[in-house]
Order: sequence, then structure tokens, then C-alpha cells
Amino acid sequence: MILLAFTIDLIIASSEILPYDPGIIGVLVPGIIANELERQGAVKSLMSLAVVVGILALIMMGMGMQVFRV
Repeated sequence: MILLAFTIDLIIASSEILPYDPGIIGVLVPGIIANELERQGAVKSLMSLAVVVGILALIMMGMGMQVFRV
């Protein structure tokens, strides 16, 4: 799981998805997701993650923040 977290961090940093270096967040969040995938299974974990990301994107758009690069 730790290797998965570092791999995802490396992918995010090298692909320039984010305008800044994710740092420790790029290590912790993938580790938490990997733990939940192992505990609950892939489908349930990814569906709940998609719902949370969608809600957060709507909140950010409602506050006038840029969610997607145009």
C-alpha cells in the first residue's frame, strides 16, 4: 500500500494535474484509499469516493472556485 501511495504521488507530480506539489497529501490520501479498497472492496469504495468528489466539486463551483482547468 505504501508503494501504491508513492506511485500515485509520483504520477500526480509528474503529470502536472495539480498546479502545486501535493506533498504529504499525495502520500496520505492514496494510502487511505488503498486501505478502504482492501477493507470494503473496489466497487463500494470507488462509488463512495465518486459521490464525495462530486459533492465537493459542486460546493467548490458554488463558491466560485475553479474545479476543472479550461
